[in-house]
Amino acid sequence: MDANAHGARCLVLLADPALGVISPSWRAKEALEEAGYAVFWFTPRLWPQLFADGVAQLGYLDALMRRWAVDAVVVADGLSIDTSACVVQAPRLVVLASREDELARSLERMRGAAPDTCWVLDGMAAPAAREQGCAVRTLGTVPDLSALDLANEIVYPRGLSCAQEATPERIELMRAAAQGMPEGTPVRCAGEGWPDEWRFDGADAGAAYALGFTSIAVRFPSSEGRSAYDEYVLQATKQLAGADILRPDAGATGAWMAERAAALLESRRVRASIASTADDALFGSVRAGRGDAEGMHAARGGFERSVVHAAEALCVEGASFEPCRVATVLGYVGCGNFGDEYILSTIAERLEERCPGTVSVAVSENPWHTLVHRGVYAIALASKRELDGMLARSSVALVMAGLLFDQGIRWTMGKAEIASSVLHSDIPGIAAFVELAALNDTPVVLYGIGAGPLERTHSKRLVRLMGSLGARFACRDEETARLVSACDVPAGQVVRRADVAFTGSSHVTEAVDSWFANQELDPVDTDLIVVSLREYENVSDDFTERVARACDRVLASRPRAHLAFAMLDAADRGISDRVVEAMSRIDRVHLFSAGDDIDAMADFIGRATAGLSMRYHASLLMFRGGIPCVGLGYLPKVCALYEEAHMGSSLLAMDASADEIADALGRALDEREALARIVQEGVANLRELAQQGEDELVELVGETSPACEQDNGCHELYLYREAASDRMLVDERRRAEASERHAADVERELAEARQRVVDLEQSNSYRIGSALMYLPGLLKHRRQ
Repeated sequence: MDANAHGARCLVLLADPALGVISPSWRAKEALEEAGYAVFWFTPRLWPQLFADGVAQLGYLDALMRRWAVDAVVVADGLSIDTSACVVQAPRLVVLASREDELARSLERMRGAAPDTCWVLDGMAAPAAREQGCAVRTLGTVPDLSALDLANEIVYPRGLSCAQEATPERIELMRAAAQGMPEGTPVRCAGEGWPDEWRFDGADAGAAYALGFTSIAVRFPSSEGRSAYDEYVLQATKQLAGADILRPDAGATGAWMAERAAALLESRRVRASIASTADDALFGSVRAGRGDAEGMHAARGGFERSVVHAAEALCVEGASFEPCRVATVLGYVGCGNFGDEYILSTIAERLEERCPGTVSVAVSENPWHTLVHRGVYAIALASKRELDGMLARSSVALVMAGLLFDQGIRWTMGKAEIASSVLHSDIPGIAAFVELAALNDTPVVLYGIGAGPLERTHSKRLVRLMGSLGARFACRDEETARLVSACDVPAGQVVRRADVAFTGSSHVTEAVDSWFANQELDPVDTDLIVVSLREYENVSDDFTERVARACDRVLASRPRAHLAFAMLDAADRGISDRVVEAMSRIDRVHLFSAGDDIDAMADFIGRATAGLSMRYHASLLMFRGGIPCVGLGYLPKVCALYEEAHMGSSLLAMDASADEIADALGRALDEREALARIVQEGVANLRELAQQGEDELVELVGETSPACEQDNGCHELYLYREAASDRMLVDERRRAEASERHAADVERELAEARQRVVDLEQSNSYRIGSALMYLPGLLKHRRQ
């Protein structure tokens, strides 16, 4: 890799592709990725929070654009952009349109910055762009779909298709054309206005399958002349299916359509018979039907090539750049836990710095939170299809932080949970992630991983499975290495390293400067004791009282001391509040919450004079800065950290008395210079181990191919985007909803019938009729 080169060229692409993987917006994404770009892909289906009525609120992408120095934002498919809430300066804006109405819709709803240029299909007049003075760049109309491989070749019978908008006349002509084909030939149409039974879901691979199983594609004349979009879709259909084109003129009749469709179909049969490729071209193989009619081969890929040339014009001319590499990172991120969020940010920053062009993608518990607050593109572990595609393009798959412990698996069905279609970052979810990475030949590193407790048999077997799949365990402490090895992971795959946070850094932030000013504290004249507590199952009922008495004693004996309770997680507020409520001296007690600003929290912890901490990463960051900290060993990982940082004498048990806590804090303040030297010696070794782990990761990433070369040009397309189990649930839900609607309809009809009876009984005609019938009925009764 060229260390002097700029990182990857990064683009944001906002799209709503009606025809899935054959839509111009998706083909543009594929073309740019194959050219080495990093493309951050956003659609209303995947990211509904980003869009309001088809307008992307670009301010939500501030962190992403800042972290990756995004070169341009491309908006397609009639979507638009609102930049009014952006804090960072918006990059160059581009509108990609394949139809005139899409272009007009995008431009009309643009808010804030104006687009720099419009990319339109060749043949579009683009009056909306020219009226606004936007530069216009034309794109080819022939995509390259040669790499697409429809994996299910028997899903559909071949049929008749049309990708234009419907009119009453076109509907009748399509019906007539279908009559010229064998009975039962399916009709498949994209666009508005077609009968429901003809329309197909074009999302993902849906359009590729629908158009790929086409014998005859109909293209109607347009009153507006040649349609660039219709031409694009027609060329795509030719490539996917080798379809014959039926082109009626403005005066075409139903009889002509039927006759012409029958003639084209017979011609297909003759050609297939001569070529001996199929007994019946109507139901032949999709691959066998592909062709290069009308000299299409020479023009194939004109769309993709023109997109890449247009993108190059947006970037710094002549500037070198690294082809994008992807690191997919699984962790307990998206929930606001400081340690995990800090490690993810550190991995993204360090990999991009040391391997220019490497973009980190998170597998997150809450992708929206990770995107907005970390500036890292994210996928949910349950989004298997998207995750599989990302892993196929990844140089490495990482599992980060302390995830190998038994607590999570207790809330699952054990090792069988690996087969679940909804997974989380517990051990079964991690194993499923490792398995999917292995299926994509993507190397897996459990990077700075922490383990323990690891006692459940199912947990151990899942760890063993990861080892059997070739995963490498870079353990953050000796105890983790011992526990992983005890699961029968091959010795060569388990190495002792250190926590990734030791490779991170912190810097002065305005938020912390403002906090000191608002609290009227002078950092030079204040002994700031940062306190980090958390709720946990081994916190006893009297814990808060003991901590409160210890804090009171420290404040009483030390006039310079101030306590600041740091909220490393939103859940920390409750236990901190209970301690403060139990204290008698609160005039020098403060709370610090940075929300989701991990840089501010790291800065704040780094300004402490001493600390009292349950939380692992609060202790680690203080140790990294040479700050003595008293630990409360609520988990083995905390105990291991203090021992390895040479601070075991400052570690207390969870049942330590108030006097023991106060004495330890007093020692941390009184002997801070000596303790600082001790902790720096311990941390030096941990830094070296962490750096060694990073060096190994950088070497691994450097040995792999860029993302554009990862999948070797093979794009097998499967029809479904959900797992079969999920589809069954969806189908069952639809049946239940249909039954409920039917029952509601029957109940409504019954209520209406009852009301009609009531209305009839109360009507004058009914009363008169009843009166007239009364006397004859009475006479008849007496006669009997």
